[in-house]
This record gives sequence, C-alpha cells and structure tokens, in this order.
Amino acid sequence: MAPVRIAVEGCGHGSLNDIYETVDRKATEKGWDSVDLVIIGGDFQALRNANDATCLSVPDKFKQIGDFHQYYSGARVAPYLTLFIGGNHEASNHLSELYYGGWVAPNIYFMGAANIIRFGPLRISGMSGIWKGYDYRKAHYERLPYNRDDVSSVYHIRELDVRKLLQVRTQIDIGLSHDWPKGVEKHGDYATLFRKKSGFKADSDSGKLGSVAAREALDHLRPAYWLSAHLHVRFTAKVPHCPHRVKSNPLSPRGSPVNATNPNEATSIPRSNLNTKALAGHQLLGTATGDEQSRIKAWNEFGDKARLAEKEKRDHDDFMRLIRERQPKVPRNITFEETVKIGGGPVQNFTRGADGEKVKSAPADGENIENPVKANQGNSQVDISSEELVTQQKYSPFVNTTEDIQTTKQVKASKDVQATNEVADNIDRISISSSSGSDASAKSPPPEKALPKADLSQNWHDDRSPDPWWSDGVDDHVRGTETALPASLEQSSLPKHVSNRPIQNLPAPENIRNLVTQFLTLDKPHNHDDFVELLEIEPISEQDDAAVESSLRLQYDKEWLAILRAFADELEFGGQPNGPVPFHKGYEVYQQRIAEEEEWVQENIVKAGLMNVPRDFVVTAPIYDPHVSIDTHEQPKEYTNPQTAAFCKLIGIENKFDMSDEERQARMEAGPRPEAPRQHFQGHRGGRGGRGGRGRGGRGGRGPGRGGYNNRGGRGSSGPAAQNPSGW
Repeated sequence: MAPVRIAVEGCGHGSLNDIYETVDRKATEKGWDSVDLVIIGGDFQALRNANDATCLSVPDKFKQIGDFHQYYSGARVAPYLTLFIGGNHEASNHLSELYYGGWVAPNIYFMGAANIIRFGPLRISGMSGIWKGYDYRKAHYERLPYNRDDVSSVYHIRELDVRKLLQVRTQIDIGLSHDWPKGVEKHGDYATLFRKKSGFKADSDSGKLGSVAAREALDHLRPAYWLSAHLHVRFTAKVPHCPHRVKSNPLSPRGSPVNATNPNEATSIPRSNLNTKALAGHQLLGTATGDEQSRIKAWNEFGDKARLAEKEKRDHDDFMRLIRERQPKVPRNITFEETVKIGGGPVQNFTRGADGEKVKSAPADGENIENPVKANQGNSQVDISSEELVTQQKYSPFVNTTEDIQTTKQVKASKDVQATNEVADNIDRISISSSSGSDASAKSPPPEKALPKADLSQNWHDDRSPDPWWSDGVDDHVRGTETALPASLEQSSLPKHVSNRPIQNLPAPENIRNLVTQFLTLDKPHNHDDFVELLEIEPISEQDDAAVESSLRLQYDKEWLAILRAFADELEFGGQPNGPVPFHKGYEVYQQRIAEEEEWVQENIVKAGLMNVPRDFVVTAPIYDPHVSIDTHEQPKEYTNPQTAAFCKLIGIENKFDMSDEERQARMEAGPRPEAPRQHFQGHRGGRGGRGGRGRGGRGGRGPGRGGYNNRGGRGSSGPAAQNPSGW
C-alpha cells in the first residue's frame, strides 16, 4: 500500500487561500501531482459572518474576517480534503455546533472537541482547545449568549473529552493537539528553540510550557506522529515511550526490559542482580538464563514466591484494617508506632495517625529506606520496597525498566503575588543524552521516514517581539493563574470513586506498541518560519473490518463510536460554571460498557454499511455581509446543526445541543450570565469593559490603568495605556 501524502499546516488564522497556494507550490517542488489530505493544527477561525467574530477570543484590533467565509458560502471550494482541530482563537459558537465533528464547509472537516477518525488506512485522533488547569474538570457550561469570561474559556480542554481518549485500546497513526504536549521540547533541539523564541526557556524550566492533557493523551495513544501548533515556530522532536508492552517469547513477562538494539526483544537480567523478595509481584523481573526447562522452572518458582508474598501482604492489610476498625476513636493529634515485616523483607517502623494513615517512615535495623529506588548504572541493580512498588504501580502511567527509574527534581514555583497557584513538578524533563534511558532504548523509524531535523546551522535571531496570537486571551491575563492547580496536574490521569479518592491507574493497552512518536509543530502564515510541511505516512494501526477505499475518504472509527455511546450520558452542555461533573466510574466499568457498545456498533452501523462519513454539509448561519462591521457587538444566534442531529441519531444518543426556538429566544433576551468580579493588578494595561486604561472623555491616560468593572472602563493614570485600548 502506498503511503498517504499529507500536508501539515500550523495555525490557520483564517488564511486558507495562502495555505492552499503554499501546499500547491510545495507539492510541485517535491514532484507530487497532489496531496491526499491537508491537516491544520488549530486557530482555524471558521468565521461565517461578522457576528461570529464576537465569539472569537481576539482583541478587536486583531480581528479580521479572513478567507473562510468564501468557502462557507460556496464562492470557493477547498482544493484538498482538509481536516482541522480547534485552538484558542476560534469562532467557538460555530464549532460548538459540531461537538462530535462535522463539515464546516464542503471538503473541510472539523474534528470536534475530541475524536478518532479514519482516512483511508490512517487512524487519526484529535483534541481541540488548550490546557487551563482551573477549567479542566468543569463541564462544557458555555452556551450563547456568551459573556467575556465564556469567550475566553469555551476553548479550554475538559477532562471528560480526554477521559474518552484514554479509553482507546488500539493503535493510532496520527495524534493532533493545538498546544504542545507538556515536556515535549526536552526531546528535541531545545537549545535552538530557546534561542529562537524568547521566554520559552523560562516557561519550560518552570513547567508552564505545554499541555498536561495533551501529554497524557500522547503517552497513552503513542501514535507514530503527533502534530501541534499554537506557539508559531517550527520544531521537531522524537518522544520515546517506555516499552511496558513488547512482543517477546512466551516465557518473557510483560514489561521485560527492552534490548536497546532490538526493542521487540526482551533483555535477560541475571537473577543474581534481582532481589526477588523486594520485587515480589513486580512486573519487571527479567527472564531467567539457561536452557528452556531451567527458565520455565525459574519462572514458575518466581510466580510461586510472588503469589505467596502478595498473599502475606494482603493478609497483613486485612489484619491491620480489622484492628483499626475495632480501635476506639481517639483525637486526631494522637499517633502510634507500628513495626512491619513484609515478605521476609527488612523490619520497617511506621508512625500512623489516629485515622490509620501513615505519617512518616523511619529506617529500622540500620537500613536506609528513605530512598527505596536505586538505579545503579552498570549492573542495573534494583532494590525497591514492597510498599513503594505498590505505590509505583498505582500512580505511575508507565512500568519502568531499571534504567528508566530516575529521581525527578521538584521545581519551585515563583512566588509572584499575582499567581495564586504553585507550578507543579515538571516530571517530563527526561534527558535526551545518549544514555540507555533515552532514545537508545527506543526503536527509531527508518531514516527516510523520520521528520526533518532542525537546521542547527541557521543563525536564528532572538524573537523579542511579542506574538499575541499564541497567547490564551486577554481574560486569562487578568485571572493571574497561568498555571494549573497542582491537584489538577497530579490527579488528571487517575480515575476516581464517588468519594474522590484515587484508584488504580489505567493499565497499559495490549495493542498499543509503538515506541517512538515523531513530534512536529509549525508556524502560522505570514510569519518568519515554515508553516506547511509535506509528509508521506505509512500506517502502523490495524485496519478496521471495513475495507479501505481507494478514494481515501473519511470514515468513522468503530471503537470511538462505542466510546461515545458509553459516555453519552456524562456529557453536560450549558449550565453553571461550577456545576457538578460526572465522576470517573473507573476503568473496568468503562471498558465493560465500551465492549457492549462495540457489539451494538458492529450490528447497527458496521454491518449496515454506515461507516463512511456522509458529505452532508448545509449552511446554518447567514453568509458574510460586508456591510456588517467586524467590530459589531451583536452576538450570533445559536443553531441546531443538522450534521450533529444526524450523527446522534446514527449512534443512538441524545442530542444535547438541540433546543427549541422559544428556549433560545428566551436565553438571548435574558442576556449573558453575570461576569465574575474582575481582579485588579497594578501595572496591568486596561481596556474596555472592566480593564481600565481609558481616561476621561474616552482618551487614554498614561501609566498603569485602574481597572473598571460591570462593563465600565476605569480611569487612566500615567503611562502608555492608550496605545493598547484592548488590554493586549
């Protein structure tokens, strides 16, 4: 099968004409007669008319109608099938009509909030929006009419959409996110990147650069390629994945360390280097050496010891639970000592509080247990306490080899008075040196399929000019909470009970085996860097039951349709910002439900021959009228998109985006929800509607503006506030 020819573009910013012309030129230079698919990484700006611009999170001085309206009205037709995700500068009202995905114009398809779709032999995932920790666990509460807060939050990624992606159990080929996965810059030529883009190094060091949600999806899905945009620079990287699922002989346990020269073969570790008592029950015990019968005997003996150690620990835990239940209630400031010996290991002393939770650990018998994980270069000796192993398996998204176990350094957050949240630890700072824990242990693709490397010989100049387009919106500056809450960062990957206590992390997917992801991000049109790149991609995913058509058209993905059915009842649209969000039901519950729903999809959609995405675009909102100014403040109406209605009917779920005309009219007459009180920071430039900066009589004062509220501008002081009336 011939590889699929794809043109990748960074941020669109409404410049479709220039994008398509550049694709034509680059294809001609490469000797291609055409390309099969164009992928745009967000900030598409699907403005149908001037009213849509009121829902675009962009300062007034940067608003432009762009090219898209020509394709929406039919004046132009996209010369290539185009696929895109949403960013942080979008006509969010328009894209909200197509939450599950759909055509925004003939031959131009939006991926929706989160999606997996097939294009010929390729399986493509996408997630729209950008990361903001303080909105991550909220519902999709924004609904027309928007207030200013809604305009700058509607594009923030929500945990429910990522929750669906983390249920995928089979390999995909291409992953899409608008902002970069967190920590991905450490796997490429970051020295050149930091010289090229001022401020990136500080953001990277402090853990502010990149999306936690995108990194979580990247680590789980492990596609061959991950494409992003947002930061307006061309950058490539190779992201290795821990080989916790490898193809090996039947005697090799899952998760055996990987041979650096051949990642598909497990590496044998001499048993003399293994503490079987400390590692009882752990997945990383290597295979035994010797002939086949010796290895079988050794493995069986290890299994017996592991089961015995696990039983001893379980009996101990049950005994301690019974003791705690029988103990009378005591004041919470009382503590008591406990001595434990698990599985023949060293004696350990614990101090527990009145509620039975461990307060601190103390070494016993002269043994230091403060650092139970020791990774020694050379002999790869491992010494891990049983309790630490349980913790590692419970919270770590990977099962690490002995060479991958590293102690991460905590990053201290800046104590800026404007920030109310600490920056979480940057656990993604993985060394990209030639050590065995980096690329050497991962299988790289053939040279001809690797992404072009950054040109180190180019003399990049420092980019000191501000680039407001990749910023997150004027309201995000006012909030003063640029980073996520630590709880959001650390717990985002953990399913939760109703009691909100973390349970076991997602197990590694059996059928996702890719070990290296090629990361590519590009610039926007009319900037100083490349914004279009041509790739030939061969699939690594397994083909679906439906035959791949030679015409390379879009098709639904059977597994994704089942996931959407399983999660349909958890979706909330509209409502209050702090409304309840459905709790995570747990991995086992979701997987059982998804398996049942996949049978329904097979019977009702696959066998019925309904897997092709219908080309059923229809005009919903009025087309562009040049007599209506782009500066209008009249918000658009909400429309029920027929594509969303048809899709919900196809998979048998409720269309929660539908509403009667009477209800919509009542919402518009009631007006937007009251805005949250504005925070005032000294020295912040103000603007209209609550940000100050305008002097009396509409003339800007000088200096730090005093922010107003309730849509009233504040009084100007002394400084150049008048030069930036929109607060950008």
